[in-house]
Amino acid sequence: MKYGKNGIREFENLQGCKPEEFDAPRVATATGGLHIYTDAAGRDFKNTTDKIAPGVDTKTDGGYVIIPSGDGSYRWLTDPDTPKPPAPAWTEVALQQPVDFVPSAEARSFQGCSPFGDAILAGACETIANCPGGSQAITLNRRSYVVGQYVGGGLIERDAAIEALTAAGLRMVNAVPKKPWTGKEVRKKVSSALRDGMKEPLDGEEPFRFMEEVHRKYFETPKLHEAVEELLFGEEAKRKAEQPEQEKHKKPLEEAKAEPKEQREQTKQDEAKEQPRQEEPWLKPGEQLLIRRVGQGIPPPVAFLVDGLFHEIGTGTMVSKYLGGKTFVAMALAASVASGQAFAGREVLRKGGVLWFAAEGEREVDKRSRAAVKALGCNPDEQPIYVQIASVPKLLSQGGEAAVMQIVRQAERMAKAEFRVPLVLVVFDTMIKSAGYRKSENDAVEVNNTIQVMENISIRTKCFVLALDHMGKNEGLGARGSSDKPSSMDVYVELKPNARKKARMLHAIKVKGEKANEQIDFEIVGTELEDGQKTGLVRWGKWCDAEAEHEAGRPLNKNATLLLQCVEDAIMGKGQQLKLFSNEPAILCVRKIQIREEFYQRYEGTNNAKQMAFTRAWSELVEANFITIKKDGNDELQAHVFLEGE
Repeated sequence: MKYGKNGIREFENLQGCKPEEFDAPRVATATGGLHIYTDAAGRDFKNTTDKIAPGVDTKTDGGYVIIPSGDGSYRWLTDPDTPKPPAPAWTEVALQQPVDFVPSAEARSFQGCSPFGDAILAGACETIANCPGGSQAITLNRRSYVVGQYVGGGLIERDAAIEALTAAGLRMVNAVPKKPWTGKEVRKKVSSALRDGMKEPLDGEEPFRFMEEVHRKYFETPKLHEAVEELLFGEEAKRKAEQPEQEKHKKPLEEAKAEPKEQREQTKQDEAKEQPRQEEPWLKPGEQLLIRRVGQGIPPPVAFLVDGLFHEIGTGTMVSKYLGGKTFVAMALAASVASGQAFAGREVLRKGGVLWFAAEGEREVDKRSRAAVKALGCNPDEQPIYVQIASVPKLLSQGGEAAVMQIVRQAERMAKAEFRVPLVLVVFDTMIKSAGYRKSENDAVEVNNTIQVMENISIRTKCFVLALDHMGKNEGLGARGSSDKPSSMDVYVELKPNARKKARMLHAIKVKGEKANEQIDFEIVGTELEDGQKTGLVRWGKWCDAEAEHEAGRPLNKNATLLLQCVEDAIMGKGQQLKLFSNEPAILCVRKIQIREEFYQRYEGTNNAKQMAFTRAWSELVEANFITIKKDGNDELQAHVFLEGE
């Protein structure tokens, strides 16, 4: 009995007396514990640690203990020749199992849908979700363990059980409001208990095997047979003794029958007035419950794939202009989810497989994936990231959803077989190429039908589905096409320039269940693979509140923002490397007239309105130090213009 684990106290609870009151040879150990010697009485015990109770171990053949030598830290508390009593009955849990021991059920893989298994899982989830404060941890552990037993018996699918139990755990009331349950914490507890339960499988046949064992013992044990018969005879005699008492209660009823008919009718009317009418139950027998009342208890928090950014189950879209970096950013997300490393400084809460539908840019997927994983310090050859082999089936075509689901299911099985992880993220690059619109992306019906297919995939596979999409020329207007894209998705992210810092930013405009409207600066930097192939990867800045960032600098008006976009596009498309200053290197620049031409093409209005808007917007950019001008002669329109900081 170990002192540090309160083994002596556990012994007192088991034996009902203190160790010194138990007549047996006893030895005090160096750490304050006790050794008590008993007789196995011919029974085959085994060596155990903490199996009987915390701090209570058993030692027998094959184990060892230290015998006091007289001058050491171990000492006899009794005469060494004190007779050894038989081992107490509570030690029988340490007996060796017989050679012909048969477990309660055979461990099996999932055998298919089982109503009994579904009922076990549903009952466990209900108990976990509604357990009172202070008992959440033990309830979550016990119920998950029981479900694990039936997972081991093949009645419940393992991954489905983990998902359901985790969701139920997140619905538990937080006993400590300042330290709420997290999805990662609940999933870890559920997985551990489920794994332990699978070691002792059950298959639902236990009650029948138990009754067979009872019948066998009943007929094979004469004393038990006699005891049961004696009990039955006693109950019969008791019932007969109570019959005279019941006869007494019948007499008032017979007297009531002898009353005149009118008097009996009056009595019934009086009783009806006194007794309230019992209303029929509102739910009819056999009717399915289709509604629930809201406001009962604290609603469960939203489960996230990436903390506060992408949901565990749901849909989202990430949009940018052509060459705006959306594929690099999405590949960085895929690498983080597959490896479990943080994405843009946000914790990945659910590590797992990624399926990339490359409707465009398929040749670049392997290079960009490898670079993204290496940037996280992980082995790119050992990550569960998959891409389709043939062309991507069109989501809106006949049989398109089924064809996509066939690919998704194969990715699920491959991730489980190769890495023992679930599929957690599906990416469509891009939405317009994957959808197969019959009309156009401006058609709200077709866009909503595409989003519905994405939602179906998300729900059926319990993962997050992300679609990459394009912006128009004016990045301030967001996603190109129907406005249903941002409004119907769970997550809407834009990649666009941060005008104040002259960098690109990831702006999380909408995240259901979170405040959202946060942004982080990033840049795409060039890199090389081991064999010299060139590609790019994402380098992140720091997260900040979009509103605070907007207030930190002088906001540009609509025309100035449009002009700044024209400056950037003109420099990127028509710019030349020129040495404008003698002591400085060459710089990328364009002439002012080229910028004005770009602005006039995009601004809607008369020529006078265009000229006035250009003049005011130009002055605002110069005052805000967004651009620098190097005149070349007297003609201002021929002046060279470059972005500040280039």
